[in-house]
Amino acid sequence: MEDKNNKINITKKVITSLKKPDTINISNEFRDLFFTPSNNPEILEVPIITYRIIFKIIADLRKETFSLKDTPRNKMQLSLFDEAMRTENNTYSMFRYKMRELDPNRNTKNIKVALEFLEEYQKGWYKQKNSAGKSISSYGGLISQPSYSEGEVSFLVSSYWIEKLIQLNHFNETLYDTLMNLKEPKHLLFYLWVLRLGEDGTEVKFETITKNYNLNYKSARELYINFLVPLKKKLNKISGLSFGAGVKGNYITIVKVPLVQVENLEKKTISNLMIRQKVKYFRERHTLNDECLSTLALYLAIPDNFEAISEAYKVFVKNCRKEKIKASEVIGEEFKKALQSILLGMKKNEIWNIK
Repeated sequence: MEDKNNKINITKKVITSLKKPDTINISNEFRDLFFTPSNNPEILEVPIITYRIIFKIIADLRKETFSLKDTPRNKMQLSLFDEAMRTENNTYSMFRYKMRELDPNRNTKNIKVALEFLEEYQKGWYKQKNSAGKSISSYGGLISQPSYSEGEVSFLVSSYWIEKLIQLNHFNETLYDTLMNLKEPKHLLFYLWVLRLGEDGTEVKFETITKNYNLNYKSARELYINFLVPLKKKLNKISGLSFGAGVKGNYITIVKVPLVQVENLEKKTISNLMIRQKVKYFRERHTLNDECLSTLALYLAIPDNFEAISEAYKVFVKNCRKEKIKASEVIGEEFKKALQSILLGMKKNEIWNIK
């Protein structure tokens, strides 16, 4: 008896290159699944073009519209698959690129290695529900059936992986050029990890970093000087987000640091990125409603207000520590009032509708 799940249903639309975006969103779920070297050490050894193919896919999917379906889980699904996913068969979309769009050097060997890796990496059976609520099982890696001919590369990506790539429930926004200009896989993976940090940062044993990223340093100081400092200097030039680092014994403290200027990028792009990151952080950490977030976003866009609210939040965190409560437990209206009170003390009462 024929297994219907082995059939391939390919959407009519072929995904090709769009104009390069300023920013893209990296799904937290996909990052944790795909870009975590502690669970997947092999990801450290592949050519950098492997990552760039993934980021290219994400960038070129950004124009595909979303629709919220009344599925049992009320889950977002791509309109690209609205009709195709009503079938019982696996659904794929074709991606087609010129080799020079993936690698300006047109290194055929590296491109082939990258495509082979993406076809085999995380290969297995995956389940999802189609728009009719039926369960579909798909077998494969991130891409399927890669091929190249006359300077052109094509491959298939299943609906399962596309949803993982652009799942917008939890994500981190970053400059596209930052991802494309980091040339070392270990630097790139560490940067993706930094994106996931909260504003309070984290403290981690240097041995954990060396183990996770396959680094050969004998002390936290050596790791700081030879790995973290060069990456930090690079990010300070090409990114909208860098990090601060400190060493204490065998521990290293890492804190995200937003940047206000990046070479060859409009200041407006950086400002908008910083505002969206701040609003997203407050929404996820302190459960603010849409009305409150909309008002906050408007005031963050006013000159000097971004810095004022950032400083007020630092004071808020310090106050929570003094009172021995978790900052993340102060949510909704309680959080808003606490931040407003601090802003009043800073004589910033024009911010956030404070009267």
